Amino acid sequence: MAAFACPERPYPGPKQEQHGKLDTVTERTISIPALDGYRLAATLFPPTAPDNGIVVQINGATGVRREYYHDYARFLAGCGFHVVTYNYRGIGDSRDIGWHGAEPTLRDWGEKDLAGVIDWIAREFPRHRLVCVGHSGGGQWLGLARNNGRVQAQLAIASPSGYWGHFRARDWPRLLFVWYLLVPLATRLLGRFPGRLIGSEDLPRGVALERARWCRNPHYISDRGGQPLRAHFHGYRGRLRFYVIDDDRFHAPANAVRALAGFYAYADVQILHVTPADFGVTAIGHFGFFRAGMPPQAWQQTADWLYEAARPDALQRAG
Repeated sequence: MAAFACPERPYPGPKQEQHGKLDTVTERTISIPALDGYRLAATLFPPTAPDNGIVVQINGATGVRREYYHDYARFLAGCGFHVVTYNYRGIGDSRDIGWHGAEPTLRDWGEKDLAGVIDWIAREFPRHRLVCVGHSGGGQWLGLARNNGRVQAQLAIASPSGYWGHFRARDWPRLLFVWYLLVPLATRLLGRFPGRLIGSEDLPRGVALERARWCRNPHYISDRGGQPLRAHFHGYRGRLRFYVIDDDRFHAPANAVRALAGFYAYADVQILHVTPADFGVTAIGHFGFFRAGMPPQAWQQTADWLYEAARPDALQRAG
């Protein structure tokens, strides 16, 4: 049984009459500082139903703009959550042309950007509980944030370890070409990696080269010497639910998702396998879950889990 009922429509649309009065969307474009002061473009979605005392931080996939998640964010707002989306440095309108620091890296996205949003939410909503939704790489980088203890739970959708050896043998030739040749050569030649080759935004040079290096390393998330970065993964004690999507076999196969789940060695981890048929659709893939065409029951399932996982006694009950 659902913990609460979200509206059938994802959100009350702007300038739409409902029950005789005008209801408008109140989402706001804001700026959030990363831990080193880099300004991140973000959007805040206040609840359009009674406030349930929970903030959801949506950590997007590599090179995917925050707008991609806004239909889902509006749905959650309609369930009583505050929701924050944002772009990592170097992506979309988080390209700070006045920045004088080092060029962006993947480690920056977790250690400074994701962590900076956690700190901002803690300041702005001191009485609320915080949960995260991570898509693909967004489910990985929570383990790089030194302050991830503020996060009570994370739902990770199609989030794998990117090391090529965790993927299907039939995909190894393509992956080896991408991580050993295409990404390093194209990035060094052009100064950025052209995202159209992988269906994303252009990636900053440091992000693309670090991702290629990680994907060649069995430890995946690692320092420049190739040693695994696990301190904050091991420090996380909250709840984690990983979705393995049955028809997402190239980007996030089950073996790669299980490998990432193992990084969070001391968390309360659950891995849930879902198929398109579970939600009455023919395909989901790596990017379909957050599209507006997903049936409401798919998003409702996530809202129920986030609500339950954020309860003060959630870990005790799960344990």
